[in-house]
Amino acid sequence: MDLEWFDVPDRRVGLLEAPELDGRWSWGVGSAAAAAQDVTVAGRVVLAPSGSVADLPAELTGMVLMRVVTASEDITPLAVAAQARGAVAVIATRRDSNPPGQASAFAPVLTRASLDIPVVGVSQVQKHALLDVLAAGPLRLTVSTVEHRGTRSANIVGTRAGRKGPGEGGRERVMLGAHYDSVIGSSGANDNASGTAACLELARVMRNAPTAADLSFGFWGSEEVGLVGSRIHAQAMPADERSRLRGVFNNGMIATSWDPAEKYWLLDLRGEANDVNRAVYAAGERLGYRTSMSDLFTMGRSDHQSFSEIGVPSGNFGWLHRDGFILEPEYHSSDDTVKENISVERLMAAMEIQGCAAYALASR
Repeated sequence: MDLEWFDVPDRRVGLLEAPELDGRWSWGVGSAAAAAQDVTVAGRVVLAPSGSVADLPAELTGMVLMRVVTASEDITPLAVAAQARGAVAVIATRRDSNPPGQASAFAPVLTRASLDIPVVGVSQVQKHALLDVLAAGPLRLTVSTVEHRGTRSANIVGTRAGRKGPGEGGRERVMLGAHYDSVIGSSGANDNASGTAACLELARVMRNAPTAADLSFGFWGSEEVGLVGSRIHAQAMPADERSRLRGVFNNGMIATSWDPAEKYWLLDLRGEANDVNRAVYAAGERLGYRTSMSDLFTMGRSDHQSFSEIGVPSGNFGWLHRDGFILEPEYHSSDDTVKENISVERLMAAMEIQGCAAYALASR
């Protein structure tokens, strides 16, 4: 097993806590870079009447100010005024996304050099959950922030030897992969614990499979900040190693329980047929899933792109909307949890397809 460490940008995140908060959701939030980090405060939540400083209460001592917006808005003037009036924290929001999408948690951007109180950004799900609690009565909320400095991530690559050709470093190879990170404010059950779990299970099941080629399993860090881990791995591969890599099967978002996600989508960076997607279509025929599969769709946006860029056949695979490339409401959202957004049946189907396809490509 190889562990490949690499540097990533510092991250600033936060957490909201209160007994009244809906335990089904993630309560991680983004933290503004120009606001207070590594602090914990608590106070009663009050809503800002408007985006105008003139409408703010004169006294906010010990309170957490929350601003609910319906359009893009600079939170800086309200945050500055809230601090001056004694507030201990500010919660920023975004307008609701067009359905079925839901706005993600975010790190608010402040146009002032620095503030001495935390300013955090909540997701659409978190926003409405907070408003529901406030509608029922007062809410005392704990807001914590932390800045992760000198941050590193890692790729984890394990390889099981094949049975044909020269020894280690000389055989051809087939890889299955998935990214294991998520976004701020999301548990990442479908994106992408589902792909990670599938690759782990396939590694277990296929450990003794009699393939001619080596089988590798790659788990990529920091996909959500620009395909960082997989791109570092792919770009570092020597030319002879690239030439021996028959293909990469990337698993992303493979188990959503969203009802309309009835189609198994096959994505290629350039929309071109290759050994990987041909193997997936063939596996679909053998297993009875072919009628549930999409036509080949031109799309990057996940780790298969990193390998396509260096000339290695690759593809990304997962369950999406039956009528078009439409992501489930839980995508990058605080309700992307195992209970709310994982279908065991779709997870099993994806593993069957991927295992069958990878085995066929590695056995020829």
